[in-house]
Amino acid sequence: MDAGAVAVAHGLGSALNPIVNTAILGALARTTELVTLASVEQAIEAYVPVKPEANRQAARRAYESVAAGTDPSKGPETHP
Repeated sequence: MDAGAVAVAHGLGSALNPIVNTAILGALARTTELVTLASVEQAIEAYVPVKPEANRQAARRAYESVAAGTDPSKGPETHP
């Protein structure tokens, strides 16, 4: 999962300096049992004062990208 691509796609930072923290949390929620996606989203709502919706969407997109094995910079993977 390309956290930088996810961040940039949601307007979090720039291509040269993406802000990847919430995308990484989304991937962490998917790949471990340390946190759930719901708890990540709740924490974003409670503690992220700048662009909370964009950060929530980035976390969810990263979570779904890891789950589906897709490249988040290209959208959902399609199969013939």
